Amino acid sequence: MSAQDQWHEAPWFVILIILITAFVGPGLVYAGWRALSNFLF
Repeated sequence: MSAQDQWHEAPWFVILIILITAFVGPGLVYAGWRALSNFLF
């Protein structure tokens, strides 16, 4: 199976990961920043 065949089967998975990262990423950054702020100050 070539990489191109895998890519044609994978877009839903790639899109799902991108959506999860888009929603969860900012929350993780914010939570981490808050934790560091509370720890440092």
